[in-house]
Amino acid sequence: MVELSQLAETPIPELVLLFAGFMAVFIGAYGDRDDTTHWDEIIRAMAFIVGLVLIFLSIVYALDKDFNFSTLLVMGLLGFGLFMRVFRRVKWSAGIALIVGIVVFALVHNFAVANDVEWLSITAVLIITLVAMFIVYMTLHVLEAMTDFLGAIVSFRPLLLILGLLGIVEAVLIFAETSLSGLLG
Repeated sequence: MVELSQLAETPIPELVLLFAGFMAVFIGAYGDRDDTTHWDEIIRAMAFIVGLVLIFLSIVYALDKDFNFSTLLVMGLLGFGLFMRVFRRVKWSAGIALIVGIVVFALVHNFAVANDVEWLSITAVLIITLVAMFIVYMTLHVLEAMTDFLGAIVSFRPLLLILGLLGIVEAVLIFAETSLSGLLG
């Protein structure tokens, strides 16, 4: 089995960073148009997946004891920008609140039936479920709004273009056994 610390020693993070940089430059230069094609959807899906992989690699890279701050910063921001290009349009707080509501209803109802609790009627179980759903929804909705705001900033086309160029430069410098932080001192 391969350990995650060995992943930081392979050229895979640099190759993913290079590919993500080219993808971000393409998205930043080409951008969203009014006449979307099949290729635009493929590029969005690839950007989502590459962004997830880059976020994962930046976490693995951060867990490694010997890491460059600039590499970690570029990988994290570029991955977040590519990931949020698609994910910020998804309204996930209501779905998670609904799932939590179903789980809370099942647990409270099963508890009431199993322990023969008389005051936990179906109305009380529904009220408990709705309160739990409301609390989860409001909490996640605030988090959703914050990630939407940050995602809008990081996935802004000119900024994504700059992050893509930084990603390409950082990947090339890593292949040359240095980094932006190594060059800047």
